[in-house]
Amino acid sequence: MEVVKDDITSAVGNLQVCEAAIHTMRKIFDEPDCDAVLMVDASIAFNNFNRKVTLHSTRIKCPNFARYIENLYSQPAKQFVSDRETGRCEIIESAEGTTQGDPIAMAMYAIGLLKLQDPISHEKTQVKQVAYADDITGAGKIEDIKRWWDEIVLYGPMQGYYPNAQKTVLIVKPQKLDLAKEKFKNTDIIIKTGGEKHLGAILGPIHNREKFIKDRVEEWVNEIRRLAKIATIEPHAAYTALTFGIRHRWNYLMRTVPGIGHLLEPLEQTIKRELLPALIGGCNPTDVEWSIFELPPRKGGLWIPNPCKLADIEYENSIKLTAKDTKRRLQMTQEVGASNWLTTLPIRVKGFSLNRQDFIDALALRYGWPMDGLPQHCACGSPFDSNHAMICKIGGFVVIRHDEVRDLTAQMLREVCHDIRVEPELLSTGGRNFDLRSTNTTEDARLDVSARGFWARGQRAFFDVRIFNPWPPVIGASSRKRPQT
Repeated sequence: MEVVKDDITSAVGNLQVCEAAIHTMRKIFDEPDCDAVLMVDASIAFNNFNRKVTLHSTRIKCPNFARYIENLYSQPAKQFVSDRETGRCEIIESAEGTTQGDPIAMAMYAIGLLKLQDPISHEKTQVKQVAYADDITGAGKIEDIKRWWDEIVLYGPMQGYYPNAQKTVLIVKPQKLDLAKEKFKNTDIIIKTGGEKHLGAILGPIHNREKFIKDRVEEWVNEIRRLAKIATIEPHAAYTALTFGIRHRWNYLMRTVPGIGHLLEPLEQTIKRELLPALIGGCNPTDVEWSIFELPPRKGGLWIPNPCKLADIEYENSIKLTAKDTKRRLQMTQEVGASNWLTTLPIRVKGFSLNRQDFIDALALRYGWPMDGLPQHCACGSPFDSNHAMICKIGGFVVIRHDEVRDLTAQMLREVCHDIRVEPELLSTGGRNFDLRSTNTTEDARLDVSARGFWARGQRAFFDVRIFNPWPPVIGASSRKRPQT
């Protein structure tokens, strides 16, 4: 796993995420046009998924990983069941799923689930979705979510993914409750208007989040009190249990649920008044001493956190670290040639010199910053921003970008080829039928540029320019596919 983790990350893309999935689904659910969120649960997922499909997907998506799992899983694994009294032993062959305890199980399952993402993708269902292990979560309109669920029920078992309706929960906004009950009346799906646990965090209205946090805090307070009793006898063991184990339970919740600092006050007081005195021999620490205890050991502290102070900091750190847009922009800026405009000398006669506004705007596009001076609305009536400018076919920016690439391509071809033509006409198809529906059979069909001598002497080559937006919003699992020029 240490060797192939980058290959697996590249193959799976943004499908298998945890904290990012929680932040994304909460944001989507809060959008006005979102009716509900469906959290799908699968039955014994890791034991059921189709090995043949997984092996085939791995050969294509992650070849470096494929040889290893082929050696392990190409043949059924033998499991031995022994009877101690009679001495009899039976052999059961495990032909599906992963072997229990296998360290590669999570990565293998993630790649095996990729095949299911094709029929349930956002483009086909209009459902925004994330996945983590066997937990698939989708959000959107009630009608779209129902169609998405039907596709999972239809195609999931083919991959060894068996959705369990009785443990699947639909969180719906109150005004859409009747519609949800009507659409899902023939299923056993649980329908709620309140909050529900999602990947260890909580998804739903704010008041439900607070109840969920208070219940968890009460559990943690009781744990700290039991730990304080242990600390009076074995302080070193109690300190280790706190710093290496218990504290990470609330640390995860801090990173995934916003604005919970005030709800953690009972936990803070229990640590300060009961656990710390037990650890340090019965003395009550001062506020200054606790501020020192909060520091990591390398800075002279004990790494015993104040949860109220830490909550907002951890949440902001999680938001920054899981921001897909920032990550994608950094990846794009590292592509070959993407930063040439920064490293090129500003020679005005060659057109390499940017004025002040052009330079600032280019940096804003590079890092996703807001741009000054943009109109409020596009010609199509939609709110206007830099992303909309790259996708709207009415405002004119798509055409401008396309024509600039087309003209530059033609200009460069004139230096090495002959008979350069812009928007050359194609030969008539003569009424013939073609298998591909994308074939342009109109009489005035054209491409962008043609040139003679590009591939072979005297031979005419045609070029078609396609423009895409390299930074579209991440709206579903299918956004892992990279656009091609």
